[in-house]
Amino acid sequence: MDESLLREKIRKARKDLGLSQEAMADKLGLDRNTYGNIERGKTRLVYDHLDSILEILGISLSELITGYDIPEGEPDAMLQDIRDSYDGRIRTLVEDYEKKLGEDRAAIRELRARISELEEMVRDKSEIISYQKARITNLESPEK
Repeated sequence: MDESLLREKIRKARKDLGLSQEAMADKLGLDRNTYGNIERGKTRLVYDHLDSILEILGISLSELITGYDIPEGEPDAMLQDIRDSYDGRIRTLVEDYEKKLGEDRAAIRELRARISELEEMVRDKSEIISYQKARITNLESPEK
């Protein structure tokens, strides 16, 4: 993840909790200017304090990055639930449209083509999620 995006997400999470930079600095044992420099990117200390920042904010790194709390060991099950939900919704939509369209085969073909496009988008999103999960893992255990 781009470090500037990480800093922005930390800033937003801090503000969402109603914490000032001074309060965060106090909790981290830093002076306000040092913490402010972390958020502004004037120092690379963000990684030195990332675990403490996440603890103060009460969120995991994956939640900070994605906006979702994904329990450890459950992302694949959660993704499968999402896929199953989408599959069910798609099947229901197809059945509803086929009933409404009746014998209009051209409209059904058009609908099926659109569904294929949407399924491809879901596959692309899944690949992006897998890639981002790998990046999160790398951030959670940086090589020193």
